[in-house]
Amino acid sequence: MTAISMNIPDELAMQSTSMAKKLGMSRTAFIRQALQHELQRVERQQDEAAIAADLRRLADNRTYIAESQEIEAGFNDLPEDDAEFWWTIPDD
Repeated sequence: MTAISMNIPDELAMQSTSMAKKLGMSRTAFIRQALQHELQRVERQQDEAAIAADLRRLADNRTYIAESQEIEAGFNDLPEDDAEFWWTIPDD
């Protein structure tokens, strides 16, 4: 484990000590948990931004749009030999 020494504002130090006591943990454990939580939040935010950028690129990709439309149209096609509609819920 690596030790890190840093300066934080007095108010933040008091708040972190107080919250750690309320949670029944050391201030060090509380700060470690807070740092891990923040790292996960930032990573999730970056992942979401990357997904949004990819979706914007797909929206402008004519090949992707054409293939998507072809697939979607295929969902509406019934097999020629399936006249019983076995997948539907019967009307009572």
